[in-house]
Amino acid sequence: MVRLRRKLGDPARRPRIIEAVWGVGYRLIDRSTPASRQRTAAAESEPTHEGRPAPDSLFRALEHAGDAAIAIDADQRVVLWNAAAEALLGWRRDETLGRPCHEVLCGRDRSGHLACCEHCPEMVMARRGEPIRSRDLSYRARDGHDVWVNVSTLVVTPQDQHPGPITVHLFRDLRNQRRLEDLIETIAAHSGTAAAVPSPLDGLTKREREILAFLARGIGTRAIAGALFISPITARNHIQNLLRKLSAHSRAEAVALGVRHGLSF
Repeated sequence: MVRLRRKLGDPARRPRIIEAVWGVGYRLIDRSTPASRQRTAAAESEPTHEGRPAPDSLFRALEHAGDAAIAIDADQRVVLWNAAAEALLGWRRDETLGRPCHEVLCGRDRSGHLACCEHCPEMVMARRGEPIRSRDLSYRARDGHDVWVNVSTLVVTPQDQHPGPITVHLFRDLRNQRRLEDLIETIAAHSGTAAAVPSPLDGLTKREREILAFLARGIGTRAIAGALFISPITARNHIQNLLRKLSAHSRAEAVALGVRHGLSF
C-alpha cells in the first residue's frame, strides 16, 4: 500500500497506474455480470463430436437445420446427428456418434437393394470429388420400421483436423407420398386394370416420354440433345418439365415411376 502511494505521488506514473487498476477492476466486474456468465455457459455447453473440439460454422448451422442432417467422416463414422434426424428416425445423438453410418441407417433403394454399406458408392464418389445426385431411400428407424426419405448429399473438405472429406446427408420425410403411391397401386390391383387409376404419365408430351426413355437407359443430357437434334439447354428444360409433372425429386425416381406405370423403354 505504501509503495502504491509512492507511485501515485509521481505525476508521470499516475495515469498508467490508474489505467492498469481500472482495467483489472473492469475485467473482474465483467466476469460477474449475467451476460458474461451466459456467454461462459454457452461456450462450455457447445456440443462436441467424438472428442473433437466444437464444430465449425457449417456444423453449427446443421445442428439447427429444419431438415434431418447427419455428417460422416472419411472412415464412414457419424460425426453429427441433428435434432431433426433424432425426431425422424428415433435414434438419439449419443447412440449414433462414432458408429459406422451403414450400421445405423441400413438404407435400401426402391428395389430393395442395400444402399448403405461399407465403401458405398456415395463414399467412393465423395473421395473422388464427384457430384452425388439426390435419391429416395428407406432408412431403418430405431424401433425397426422403415422410413422413406429423399436424400441430398454434399461433400465438405474442412481445413481443420479432419483427415478427409466430410459427407453430409440432408433428408426429408417421404412417408405420406409413399402411402399415396401404395394406395393408388392397391386401387389399381382391385379394379382389375391400371387404366382405372389416372397415370402420372398421362401429362407427359411425346417428346418428354422419349427423353424419359433415354434417361432409363442411363443417357446423359448432352447425348440426349445430340440424339434428338436439340440443344442441351432444351433437353435440360424437357427433363425439368417431366420431373415437375411426375413430382419426382430425381431422374432415377422419374424412371422408377415410368416403369411402375407401364412405360416401355
